[in-house]
Amino acid sequence: MKVSSYADKIDAFQTTVDNLEPDLLKYPGVSDLFNELKTLLTELRPAHGAVEVQRGNLRVAVKVRRDLAFAGGQILRRMSALV
Repeated sequence: MKVSSYADKIDAFQTTVDNLEPDLLKYPGVSDLFNELKTLLTELRPAHGAVEVQRGNLRVAVKVRRDLAFAGGQILRRMSALV
């Protein structure tokens, strides 16, 4: 499966952690990397969530800006017609 987004990467990391955890003792030398990946996941999920929140805020800000620019254009046209 090709991972193409951060959400896909997070899911792939989580799947690896979930699948490997019960059998971790079978693979010597992997526990340090496993713990590192598990810790990274606890930091990556909130970071990704923060980006998604900001992306939502950006969409709202862009819509407000577009609406204000449209209203300004209407006012300018009406003023031009009167002057």
